[in-house]
Amino acid sequence: MKFQLREDQISDLAYFMANPKALFLSEPGTGKTPVVCVLQRWLWTEHQIGTVWTMPSKLMVKNKEEAMLFGQWPSSDDVVIVESEKDLEKPAKVFIMTFARFRMSWEKLPSYVTALHIDEHHKGFGGVNSGQTNAMNQFMWTRGTHYLPMTGTLYNGKPDTCYSALSIIEPRYYGNYDGFKNFHHVIDLWTGKVTDYRNLDHLQKLLTKHGRRRLWRDIHGDVNIVLHKEIVDMEPEQRRLYDTLKDEAILELERFFVDGTLPGVAFIRCRQILEHPNYFPDLTMPGTTVDIIPERRPGKLELLDLHFENHAANKQPLVVFASLIPQERQILELSREHGLRFEILNGEVSHAESSQISKAFETGALDGLVCSPLVADAGFNWQFSGGKEVSHAIYASLDFRDTSFVQSYGRFLRGKRESALRLTILKYRNSLDDRIAYLVNKKSRDAQKVDPSRTILEL
Repeated sequence: MKFQLREDQISDLAYFMANPKALFLSEPGTGKTPVVCVLQRWLWTEHQIGTVWTMPSKLMVKNKEEAMLFGQWPSSDDVVIVESEKDLEKPAKVFIMTFARFRMSWEKLPSYVTALHIDEHHKGFGGVNSGQTNAMNQFMWTRGTHYLPMTGTLYNGKPDTCYSALSIIEPRYYGNYDGFKNFHHVIDLWTGKVTDYRNLDHLQKLLTKHGRRRLWRDIHGDVNIVLHKEIVDMEPEQRRLYDTLKDEAILELERFFVDGTLPGVAFIRCRQILEHPNYFPDLTMPGTTVDIIPERRPGKLELLDLHFENHAANKQPLVVFASLIPQERQILELSREHGLRFEILNGEVSHAESSQISKAFETGALDGLVCSPLVADAGFNWQFSGGKEVSHAIYASLDFRDTSFVQSYGRFLRGKRESALRLTILKYRNSLDDRIAYLVNKKSRDAQKVDPSRTILEL
């Protein structure tokens, strides 16, 4: 299959050829992958430089296929997915691997591999002092000649997520991480905790200076995204249990007490009451669950029941996002009660299975997916399912990151859209859902100060 880069992609490619260390910050669906694949082929053909391309596991099969297509490599052996250290002995030109594999094995890569490309950088190297970030730094300090993070959300909830990439491109900007914190963190002098961030306009200037960013609307035109919030009441018993734990910090169930005196634990337990009370963890027997509202379904599932009924009647594809695994399983069960062909994509599913499930949805062999927002925060192409444009996605529960929300619905913005995209947010009245939405909205406002093209959310 022959293909041709668009003019904007050719411009980006020329920029990365001229700037060995840069940032590829374009939004999902704007065509970053073809540019990177052609760049990898140019690095080898013109400079005999091999590339290590690291990414979430669920993207490896897809990205190898695209590397072969867009890079026009003569042999499939030129691009290798690294599953074990034995694969590092192959004379490949592009080595595809997970972030964890890169951390463990980068020193064993052939000496000619000096280019580091990173798909969904924010998912692997956002932490300043993580083992993966330290491995990235060591690679670049000892052998790296080319560096290209790919992400539309380098700023991922706080300015620190930009530090690791900027320190590689130009370490003199901040000197070290302490210098970065002094410049961007607002510290409470009594507690020593970060209370806010400042000088975000300075970050904007640096990202603009060293990055290329294309917006989806600039490539494909404006898209009509319809955000709809559906507020639902809890079941009476669910409300009683939730309010008791929230107000009294302790809850007596039939066989055990739920202790909510520690804030973090209280938050987790309250959310479990909200999202999966039929599968609440049995604190006397780890790994098992109890139904704390017997013979009743939580309010969000009742709403989803109606949505599934409509989609089954209209035969339209649907993706439901949920953040808690027991909730995802219960949603899957409910979808199948309506005769819908659904599967789950979450952290428990291997990358090989994820690739198969994603392709089944793309071809129309599945009617829908139940998906973790974090798993969808990576390059799946779900705009179409069996030739039908996906026009509806439901968020049964939110992740805490604004980037997860934006990136997840970006799965449906992979090219010019013909229909509006409806995003339905399910929220319980007077609940933690309001607090989570507030945090997501605030993070989006901070991100917009760094990147004016970022969307300010009002969830």
